[in-house]
Amino acid sequence: TYGILKAIQIQFVCGYGDEASDVPANIVMGAKMLLHDYHQNRESVGSVPLDAYRILAASSHGAI
Repeated sequence: TYGILKAIQIQFVCGYGDEASDVPANIVMGAKMLLHDYHQNRESVGSVPLDAYRILAASSHGAI
């Protein structure tokens, strides 16, 4: 490192692509299910609905 500002630059790339349509449909559906459940059941913090868990766990990346 150097003794100057912005001497180090880190680039982090993640995701499925540049467009929202690049995200697999099962991941989108699982995320929507999670968000809906979290909105409806705000007191159940930390729990994952079984249907959403199954959809996300079945993805090739094991998103949950």
